Amino acid sequence: MEAMQRFGLTPGEIHQLVATANEDNATPGLALHLQHVLRDLMQNTYFTVAGLINPCQTTRGTRPGYPVADILFNLCMCRILKDFRQEVEASSNLPWLGDATPVNDLEQIPSMPPEGFVDVTFVDDCVVLLHGRSNDRVAQAIQVLVTALDKASAQRGLSINFEQGKTEVLWTILGKGAREQKRRLHEDGQLIQWMAEGKTYTLHVCHAYKHLGTWVQAHHRHAKEALARAAAAKQQWGQLARSFFTKRAITIPVKSAVFQSLVVSKMTYNVHTWTSVTQKQLDSWVNHLKAPAGTLLKGLLMPATRYQHSTDEMMAFAGLLPLQDQVHANRLRFLARLLQACPQITWTLLHATQHQHSWIESCLDSCQWLLKHYDRRLPLTENSQFLDWVRFVRLDPNWKGRIKKTCKLALSFHRSRAEHAIWQRHFNARLTQAGATLPDKAKPAAIQDRWQCDLCQKVFASTRALAMHATREHGYKKKVRYYATGDTCQACCQNFHTRKRLSVHLEKQARCYNIVTSCWPPLPATQVQTLDDEDRTHESQLRKQGWWAAKAFQPVVTVQGPPLPPEGSPEAQLMFDRMQRRRPSDVVAYTQLQGTKLTQLPDGPKKLWWTNDDLPAFIMHSVQGPDAAGGAFAMWGLARETAALHIRALVVVHFFSGYRRMGDIHHVVDHYAAENGSHIFTLSVDLCMQRQSGDLATPQASKWWKERILSGQVVAAGGGPPCETFTVARQYDGGPRPLRSAQQPHGLAGLTHREWCQLRISDRLLRFLLDMLVTLAMMGLSGFLEHPQFPTWCNRGHPASIWAMEALKHLKRLNCFSVVSFDQCVVGAVAKKPTTLVLLRMPDVREQLMKRGHSGRCNHPAGSHSALIGRQEDGTFNTAKAKVYPYGLNRILGMGLFKAAERWVSVATDTQLPTELTPYLEQSCHDESVVQPDYHGGKG
Repeated sequence: MEAMQRFGLTPGEIHQLVATANEDNATPGLALHLQHVLRDLMQNTYFTVAGLINPCQTTRGTRPGYPVADILFNLCMCRILKDFRQEVEASSNLPWLGDATPVNDLEQIPSMPPEGFVDVTFVDDCVVLLHGRSNDRVAQAIQVLVTALDKASAQRGLSINFEQGKTEVLWTILGKGAREQKRRLHEDGQLIQWMAEGKTYTLHVCHAYKHLGTWVQAHHRHAKEALARAAAAKQQWGQLARSFFTKRAITIPVKSAVFQSLVVSKMTYNVHTWTSVTQKQLDSWVNHLKAPAGTLLKGLLMPATRYQHSTDEMMAFAGLLPLQDQVHANRLRFLARLLQACPQITWTLLHATQHQHSWIESCLDSCQWLLKHYDRRLPLTENSQFLDWVRFVRLDPNWKGRIKKTCKLALSFHRSRAEHAIWQRHFNARLTQAGATLPDKAKPAAIQDRWQCDLCQKVFASTRALAMHATREHGYKKKVRYYATGDTCQACCQNFHTRKRLSVHLEKQARCYNIVTSCWPPLPATQVQTLDDEDRTHESQLRKQGWWAAKAFQPVVTVQGPPLPPEGSPEAQLMFDRMQRRRPSDVVAYTQLQGTKLTQLPDGPKKLWWTNDDLPAFIMHSVQGPDAAGGAFAMWGLARETAALHIRALVVVHFFSGYRRMGDIHHVVDHYAAENGSHIFTLSVDLCMQRQSGDLATPQASKWWKERILSGQVVAAGGGPPCETFTVARQYDGGPRPLRSAQQPHGLAGLTHREWCQLRISDRLLRFLLDMLVTLAMMGLSGFLEHPQFPTWCNRGHPASIWAMEALKHLKRLNCFSVVSFDQCVVGAVAKKPTTLVLLRMPDVREQLMKRGHSGRCNHPAGSHSALIGRQEDGTFNTAKAKVYPYGLNRILGMGLFKAAERWVSVATDTQLPTELTPYLEQSCHDESVVQPDYHGGKG
């Protein structure tokens, strides 16, 4: 007793603690085994304490640092919370809604009671959720709940710390009487005070608090939590940024695995539980990882395009599922756990708060994400309701596996688009650096929306753009800043607590602004700058805490004092004159906004200008493009001189050649001899022949072949990239299912893993050949690309075609490229097969094809050709045999490549094939009945 009194406890408090301890039993409900474990922990357990020689034995309580202490404290908290609820029930009619029993019938949606409370406790961190009919009722309930909890804790020797930051109330004041309630709280210093059972309670009202590592803000905002998630993720990334993530020697898969486990896990923690979050807020949250994601691709992004890629694109390129897709997956996993042990109050709240951005609506969006990317048909549709999904999830034993598989397929979906988007920007940057003129993204604004700065003659599309320019270049400041001093409007005698909110008030209320300007001259520039610097510091702190710059923590209150005299009165003029003599105004910055609305564009140098709207929907014919890029992409001229300086060997390469055959392009070129006897080397490159070096779908292969061209070891190259993923036969019955569409040319959602692999290889090979053509064009050399013609005859399915690609439309406008479309039957093919060729400095090929048939088109009677639709007797598709070029086409292309190489026989070249190219001498010859596969992947 004396020892306990030395701790400040009175005899009455000691007797109460003893009586409560004698009555309490925290172990009922525990298994008998656990009760014996707890008893054994109290016997024959010894520990040492600094300063004591002999070890101590634990008979009651827990020893210091013992891990079971949290378990025992939880048992104690269960008794405290039980007494707390009983005390609330005895002192008020406020119902407790926190029954943890899982809901049995999820089909029934009970209505939300008009008032009630719920307690959520983790060890000693206790949160009480409360709602009431009115603000006054909530205020009364707060006092009852806090008093009851403090009383139940005191009976067991525990006290609640009511200091700010320890125990606070987050109160969203809404409805009737909200303004008056906020005013009373402001007058009381944001404190709630009351007396109960002889004790004075003081509780602080806050706008945000941290619960179990998660920030909760008033009015269910998530800005502060988003900033906290981003800060935690960046902290993890920053520790390894220089030493790991920026090292080029470390492969991207290794970086991505570490990035996912350390950075993304921090970024996405509990994000799937957010409610009332908009897409704009999620985009802002995702954008925080843009710089860290960029380090994963260090060395792979061109400096000119480094800031053009989005966070999702860089993550998908690195093999990471975009953040919002990971949130969808986490939300669906959480849904399965929720349905297994969902308390009644949670189920009721989910449905009572259902609106556009509620958690249920977000969960439905996640379900649509699953439907979009999953490769099997589910017994649910886009119109299925939330309860339909609830029934399906509860009965589905493979739900976790479906989500895991959907994540892999969604990654393939995003990765396909990310690889193409990043490549397209690199492609455009290469053309721009070489001097080509690419289209603008959009048309310029109409002339009537143009404004010209009177100080520097620059033209802008809006007054906002003009104001931003004037702020940066001419020191412009808003005029209201020269009249906003302090935080109180002297015209209407209202205190706004911050200068920022006062400025907004003066901007919106013309009456108050006119009175202030008639009574006071503008502040001196130095004083305005000082006030602006203070505001900028305050606003920066608010934004770091997740609030807007004009956040109202306190209500607007009316202050005592005489207002300013009316506008235009003698008193106002007298006040203005006196203030002008006291602190005369200097040159004010708001006069630096001087602009004139234009009725016609100012005179200036004429520039070539065009937009994407000027591009055709697809390409079929072009004799020659108009853009020579100052000679870099000219058909001849300067480009020829560039080539002559670099050529070292006369090597012609046929990419994607397939098996060697009699009469193929390689055979045709080899049977021609140059005039001076120089030997022209020919290489046929395909994975079906060179299993080690013929894989052209890797970044290393693209880099290696570019180096061969830039070093002058290749003078002409071309090929036809695989077309089986584009073929129009996929739009007809009997053919394989479509993998692309005009709206989604990089792959339809819902494909299988094998189909995504097939698409990825096809896209990479196509981009490889386009990169080779651009490199050849910049070096003044020649080449070609062959692919099936855009299917103008197909009116179903909106088929995809490479001839609608942005990259090929840009190549068509270059002076060195020509385009020709023809039917292969005019060069000896059995089927009609319309085909398009892009020719790089090979105009004679176009001339030869246009002389065949009806200007390259079929001149055979109707019914002369068999359709390439359906399957053959051996099960292969009829389109497979059409991949082999007819001899007539091989002869024209082979002759064109030979002439392209023969132009450089006068240049001193090597008489032997460069040693780097010797691996490609490996050949495999077959007859026309053997057709190589387009896709060499496996079944998985």
